[in-house]
Amino acid sequence: MSAPALTRPTAPPLADPHAGLPASAIGRRKSTLEIITLYVIVLVPFLALGAVVPAVWGWGLSWLDVGLAVGFYYLTLLGVTVGYHRHFTHGSFKATRPLRLALAAAGSMAIQGPVIQWVADHRRHHAFSDRAGDPHSPWRYGTDLRSLLKGMFHAHLGWLFDRRKTNQERYAPTCSRTAPWSPPASCSWCGRS
Repeated sequence: MSAPALTRPTAPPLADPHAGLPASAIGRRKSTLEIITLYVIVLVPFLALGAVVPAVWGWGLSWLDVGLAVGFYYLTLLGVTVGYHRHFTHGSFKATRPLRLALAAAGSMAIQGPVIQWVADHRRHHAFSDRAGDPHSPWRYGTDLRSLLKGMFHAHLGWLFDRRKTNQERYAPTCSRTAPWSPPASCSWCGRS
């Protein structure tokens, strides 16, 4: 028995991707300073890497450096996938306080925002998957090739630059009152009871 075929959304993209959302779905807007800082943090290292690697390979850059880069890449990958996603968002497993701290730190090194905001965004994503209101749907701009490429960029990185934040009180109510590094308190998402 095969799984049912997935259908692509066929409705034209909405002019406002937040249209039709409940008023409490969106939180405060990101400031211009937050957006500029995010652009600098995301773009400058890639530009610098592209300029420096060819210039210093062999006398200032070695395979050790490449190994360290790959190691830290996997550390942040685990921080987002295991920490931010599986543990903090879905509560898939219980973790000790030191592990929660390590997962939160490793996830934050991926520059995808604070734990609580990420949890709220991802829970909103599940509430509105591939529909209006999904904060990082690849179908946001339409179904032609150009729109899909733009949508894939938005789904992987562009959503970070959206000025309108997901309301943490609505989508992560217990998370916004208790953080993974705080003293023990009741919090379903991080395994404390």
